[in-house]
Amino acid sequence: MERSGNTPQQRIIKLYSVFRDPSVGRRSVVSGVSPLCHTQTTLSNPLTHSQHNVMPSKQSIRRFMITRGKQKRPFYAILYGQPGVGKTTLAAQIPNSVFLDLEKGTDFLDVARFQPEGTIGEALEVLWDNQESFDTIVIDSLTALETRHQQEVCADKGWSNINALDYGKSRTQWKALFIKLIQGLDAFRAAGKNILIVAHMKMRDSKDAISQEEYDQFSFDCDKELNQIILSHVDGCFFLTQKSVSKDDKLIGNGSRVLFTKNRPQYTAKSRWDLPEQIQNPDASFW
Repeated sequence: MERSGNTPQQRIIKLYSVFRDPSVGRRSVVSGVSPLCHTQTTLSNPLTHSQHNVMPSKQSIRRFMITRGKQKRPFYAILYGQPGVGKTTLAAQIPNSVFLDLEKGTDFLDVARFQPEGTIGEALEVLWDNQESFDTIVIDSLTALETRHQQEVCADKGWSNINALDYGKSRTQWKALFIKLIQGLDAFRAAGKNILIVAHMKMRDSKDAISQEEYDQFSFDCDKELNQIILSHVDGCFFLTQKSVSKDDKLIGNGSRVLFTKNRPQYTAKSRWDLPEQIQNPDASFW
């Protein structure tokens, strides 16, 4: 892997600062030009400009404009559930989507897919340069993204494994880079693209904030610390599962599915939209 200080991994991480920090130069997203390699800086912050008699530009004024009411923007969400419940099948019903298929689990579906042989950073750059061909990126899956990113960081830094440094220092460094990668995907959303991350399910320990009683909770599978950071960053986290019925004192699936959108002690979920708590047999109309 490149060590020049300008690897695809490092350039894709820069997407986060490009779209979150006004002091970082960028080209117009509307024009479809990649901001990854642009060096020209934007106008200075008018609030800190040394020449008080210089009027700020309309572009600078818009940066501080107050708006009211609901704002429509592309979604950034997670869809998770147990194996075989139909996560990828449901995601495949998103119109004009492309799969970043890291598990090669879409071969039996009629979808547009990209199964990268290079690094995650290179894959995202390819998608950025071809964004006119899709409206939504589906990353399948979060577990594969996490594992592959770990391997790339280890190779780049010359670590034998993710726990190579004492006191968890290597894992801490990797987490910081992975968080920037997740946040860097906002560049696609700023360009008008939806982002959906498909994830596996994991049972994790949780604790009631009032009673301090411990209990098990279904959540999406990733590092425990990253779980909460990613959950706070996305707009929605949806739990897809089979409906069960009791028969002969046993729970069995009845072929129906339900999508949970609100967080409960039994499972992790989240929605910034006004959605029903449960959606029976979700289909293409959900998207």
